[in-house]
Amino acid sequence: MILTNPEGRKESDETVIQTDEDVPGSVPTQSLRATPFEDRILLYWKEPAEPNGVIIQYEISYSGVRSFDPSVPLQRPGLTVLPSNATHHLFAQLHPGVTYQLSIRASTSKGFGSAATLNVTTNISAPTIDEYDGAYQIVVEEVPVSYHSASSGGSPYYYAAQMSPSQLPEPLPFTVGDNKTYQASLFLSEQRILGLGFWNPPLAPRKNYNIYLQAVSSTERESKTQCLRLATKGATEEPEVIPDPAKQTDRVVKIAGISAGVLVFILLVLVAILLVKKR
Repeated sequence: MILTNPEGRKESDETVIQTDEDVPGSVPTQSLRATPFEDRILLYWKEPAEPNGVIIQYEISYSGVRSFDPSVPLQRPGLTVLPSNATHHLFAQLHPGVTYQLSIRASTSKGFGSAATLNVTTNISAPTIDEYDGAYQIVVEEVPVSYHSASSGGSPYYYAAQMSPSQLPEPLPFTVGDNKTYQASLFLSEQRILGLGFWNPPLAPRKNYNIYLQAVSSTERESKTQCLRLATKGATEEPEVIPDPAKQTDRVVKIAGISAGVLVFILLVLVAILLVKKR
């Protein structure tokens, strides 16, 4: 403060006064980054752009929003408090294939500011064979893979059938190679023929096969499988031996070389006989 009159001016002593703190602003939404796993989510963040004082702690929480598995409970666990220098946190013991809403807010001595939220979906996991909500596939693999099949880019296996758990209210027998077509409405596959389903063709008696039961869970982003070999079918006759083209080529070259040598020898003999007759 400065006092003045016609005779002059005088200043008062300087006084330093600090304004009180307030609740902080929210954590910047654009700074929130999450890395999902099957049963964990790693969350990163930055300090509020307007701390309005000294940040003393962060409060984080999560809650389930929706799940691909209806049996998973979507309860809200308790809150977690972190120190002011924290910049990341690992949410553990989560469920696969569940969308969680992650929430974080900062605090000064005056209290907590508004929360920033982010929805993150954990990765799905491979299903168990016993029971799950997905699809079952019967996979047939030809053993060994023939040269013609491999060279043409053909797959060594095919799907004989695909069925959802709702199509199997109780255990049912399934015959691999029954020459039937099985409908499948849940998942698409390259083995579907003109949208009619999966053809289960007869097995060739002179080939060996491995038979698998494969469970599939799928979302718009990814698919996971669990495979179990059930049986092996052996050839009932001697397998057809398909010669290796490389060996065939070597054999043809050898035969051609021997034939040429024999022809040269015969020509030499004929020339010798003609010379003898002239003498």
